[in-house]
Amino acid sequence: MATELTRIEKLSALEILDSRGRPTIKCFCTLEGGISASASVPSGASTGGSEAVELRDGNPNRFRGLGCLNAVSNLQQVLAPALEGESFSSQAALINVFRNLTELPINQIWEQIRCSQFH
Repeated sequence: MATELTRIEKLSALEILDSRGRPTIKCFCTLEGGISASASVPSGASTGGSEAVELRDGNPNRFRGLGCLNAVSNLQQVLAPALEGESFSSQAALINVFRNLTELPINQIWEQIRCSQFH
């Protein structure tokens, strides 16, 4: 049974600069019980064949094309409406919502959330 402590009240995001001065996103989550959290993830340095490649906005007039406004928009227009008002008893339940929204394997879903796409 969902409680007000676990029901997502609000999700939002904004573009920030990571410690290396590269754009990334910062996400905010507030639960109905008043608990809130935020998280940001810097762009990765891994180069393996299964690693994500960064999805950047490509606008040369903003951060030399490295902006993440599309990722912010995806969170606010796709993920937030699907998750706000919902309560998840497990990470697996949350992952299932992501899978239904994106049709991607879970390792790719997390990369999508942090401003990335896969080949």
